[in-house]
Amino acid sequence: MASAITIPSFLVVFRSISYSYQQLPKNWVCSHFKMYTPTKLMFIKTSNGYQGQVEIKWDADQLFFSTGWGQVVRDLNIQPLDILRFTLIHDNMFDLTVFDNDLIEKAKSENKHPMFIRWFIDIYEKELVLPMKWCEVRYVDDDPNHAVYIKTKSGYRKVVEIVDDGAGITFTKGWSKLVKRLDLHPFTILLFNSVDDQNFEMVVYLPGLGSGKRVSCFNFNSKKYKWRLKKEKSKMKPNLCVSYGFKRFRKENRLTPGRKYLFNYCYEERSFYLFGDVNSRHLRHLF
Repeated sequence: MASAITIPSFLVVFRSISYSYQQLPKNWVCSHFKMYTPTKLMFIKTSNGYQGQVEIKWDADQLFFSTGWGQVVRDLNIQPLDILRFTLIHDNMFDLTVFDNDLIEKAKSENKHPMFIRWFIDIYEKELVLPMKWCEVRYVDDDPNHAVYIKTKSGYRKVVEIVDDGAGITFTKGWSKLVKRLDLHPFTILLFNSVDDQNFEMVVYLPGLGSGKRVSCFNFNSKKYKWRLKKEKSKMKPNLCVSYGFKRFRKENRLTPGRKYLFNYCYEERSFYLFGDVNSRHLRHLF
């Protein structure tokens, strides 16, 4: 079974450029970030050499980046719905990686391929499609059809074939065995780093979901809804579904029955965020 990541990192979805602060996930703070002073300076660096400075403040039991965060947002051109990965590399420094709406790393250092994120949704899928825009950059001069190693932080290593079938570039042979071996759950977030032509590093962010779990869901206006999950009773394809709270959410947000909608799940906050209709212009390219 896949174990939780050992490096002290977390993912958040950037909500609005009008915010002058950034909240840190409460569960992550309790587990990794033991601070007892009300304010403290923190450095934020990126892989391309940028370094900024923010002030950390406590508000009740919440921890925030406050003064200086707005400048970091402007300097790095962070946009709404960008995904931010913070990694604590020192007691006063975070390494920040920004992923755009295509789920690809925005700024990267020289001689390094950008990292990318994939949402793992269906445990029965035998392939994983790689981001189109990432493939256009990565394989501009190279043949994508070859075998690679995918390695996790726990030391697990698996050979997986990459195939370009004309419609897209995917992890194919070996991928389903990797999924089974790591016991990946629906809604797991997978972060990939192409170390070189033959090796990928994969970081697994576990969802922490199960039958009977209570979770939160936020719409575009950040209104909070309460959901309860249950395991779908199907021998062919067991999955989780919402047993309580979705009917109200669907009506108030005018979701059309029969259409597919994309939600981002933040495992630290145990919360879903509505992204939109998968057929909309800004999401269609992800599928």
